Amino acid sequence: MILFYSTTITEIIICQVIIGVLPGAIVTVSIMIYTEYTSPKYRGVFLTVKAATFFWGIWVANVIGAFFYWKNIAIVMFVCCALSSTIFFWPESPMWLASKGRFDECALVHRWLNGHDPGSEKELSSLIKLHKAKLSNVNEKKSIKNEFRKYMEAIKMKTFYKPILLSVLTGLLYICSGKLACSAYAITIIKKITTSEEAAYNGMLILDGFTILGIGLSTSVVIILVYKYLPETKDKTVPEIHRLIVENAIELPEESAEEKMYVFKAINDGDARNSYLAIEGDCIEKQDV
Repeated sequence: MILFYSTTITEIIICQVIIGVLPGAIVTVSIMIYTEYTSPKYRGVFLTVKAATFFWGIWVANVIGAFFYWKNIAIVMFVCCALSSTIFFWPESPMWLASKGRFDECALVHRWLNGHDPGSEKELSSLIKLHKAKLSNVNEKKSIKNEFRKYMEAIKMKTFYKPILLSVLTGLLYICSGKLACSAYAITIIKKITTSEEAAYNGMLILDGFTILGIGLSTSVVIILVYKYLPETKDKTVPEIHRLIVENAIELPEESAEEKMYVFKAINDGDARNSYLAIEGDCIEKQDV
C-alpha cells in the first residue's frame, strides 16, 4: 500500500526496504515448509517451482512497468499477499507435531497431506520412530564434547558438504556472471548500446525470458547430477536423510519400518472406513479427512 500511494522518493525507498527484508526472512522458512508439508515424490518439483517464481515475479513486474502504469505492480503484490495469508489456516506440519509427541495428530495430518499409499505410510512410520527415539532421550545428559564430535563427523560426510559446495558454486556463478547488475541496470545498459528506448525495454524483457529458460535447463542438469553423484539421498524421506547426516550415517533399514507397521483396514462397501497403524506396539487411529 505504501508503494501504491507513494508520492515521494523517500516513501518508495521505505517501501523497498520493507520488501527487501521480507524475502530474506522467509527464504529458509519456506524451504522447510515445502519439505515438511509435501511428499518426497513431488518435493523437488515444488522446490524448483518456488525458486522459479522469484524470476517469474521479476519478469511480470518488468512487463507491468514497461507496458502499464508502474504502480499496478503493488496490486499484484497485494493479491499475492492475500493468497499467502491462507497459511494461517493450515494445520501444523507432521514433523512439528511428532517433535511435540502428538503422534495421533501427526498421523492424521500426514495422511491428509500425502495420502495412504505405502510410500507415505513408510515415511510416517520413520518420522514417528525418529521422534519417539528423540523424546525418549530428551532427559539424558549429553556431553558437549561428544555432541561437538558428532556434528564435526556429520560435517565431514559427503552427503553434507557436497550439496553446500554445489550451492555456493551456483551462487558465485550467479553473482560473478553479472546477472545482478543486468537485473538492476538492464535498461540503462541497453540504452547505452542502442538509441531506442523501446529497444531497451524489449531487451530487458528478453533477458528475463532467457533467465527463466535457463532455470529450466539448469534444473534438468542439476537433477541428473544429483542422482549420479549423490545417490545416498535418492528416494529417502526427510527423517531418513536427517538420520543419515546427523547420526553418523546410520540409515533406517527399509524392512524395519515395514516390519513394525501394520495397517488393518475395515472395508465397508468398498471404502476404508477405519484403519490403524501399529508402530512399535503403539496403535494410532487412522481416520478419513
